Amino acid sequence: MRHRANPPPVKGNSNDNSRLILTSPAALPVSMSFNATAAALAISPRTFRNWLRAGKGPVPVRLGGRHMVFLADDVEAFLRAHRGVGGEG
Repeated sequence: MRHRANPPPVKGNSNDNSRLILTSPAALPVSMSFNATAAALAISPRTFRNWLRAGKGPVPVRLGGRHMVFLADDVEAFLRAHRGVGGEG
């Protein structure tokens, strides 16, 4: 019988710190998906895609191929920089 050197963590395991980070109201995730970022910016995914094509919005981090994430710090900085900006843009 073969044994794994390091078994995968079990959800709810006391050693699984990622669960604590994501459920803590004071902590933001380190990275955000495309849809989560669009929601945080209060715009539709289609509008967000258009923004990215036009060079607007937080800079994506490409993880290979078409997969991208956005760093929470970058999203927060973008929101702060554009607070109170209205109209077309």
